[in-house]
Amino acid sequence: MSEHAGAPVVVGVDGSQAALDAARWAAGTAVRLDAPLLLAHTYPDEATFYNGTAMMIDAQFIQDLREDGNTMLDATTTAVLQDHPGLAVERDVRSGTAASHLIELSRAARMVALGAQGAGAVTDYLLGSTVLRTVNHAHSPVAVVRDRTRRRHRTAARSSSEWTAARSARKRSTRRSRSRRRSGSG
Repeated sequence: MSEHAGAPVVVGVDGSQAALDAARWAAGTAVRLDAPLLLAHTYPDEATFYNGTAMMIDAQFIQDLREDGNTMLDATTTAVLQDHPGLAVERDVRSGTAASHLIELSRAARMVALGAQGAGAVTDYLLGSTVLRTVNHAHSPVAVVRDRTRRRHRTAARSSSEWTAARSARKRSTRRSRSRRRSGSG
């Protein structure tokens, strides 16, 4: 029996279009791998809301955040089941940081998927802190699903070492291109 048998494809859900695109991609991947899909949402814990005056947060506020997370997962579940009826969908909602939550879930995951939003040339090469922390510390492969509305964005499934190698190759290619332009051979 494979070490991955029964391991879910995990996807981070934050209510954004990028997260929904990632969930749809992850659902298709889960179907191909004959794996369940695990939708994960993280809401801030109480410590996030303390400020210099140690203002206490009402327990109802934290409950509302938890319920909002469940509502997001309900909507995401509905969307992925429209595309893939019969897919086993699980959920995990907890407080903390999204990256820590996903890294923990990656220990028992087939893979983790995250949405990344790009808003232009500069952000094409920048990823959010949750994506970067997850890619660099996950215990399973991570797929970063880029904005589907932009043709040149692709899904990138890489381990942290592959991510570093790809970044180094891109830098070498850029340096060679600049060198050729300076020498007039480009």
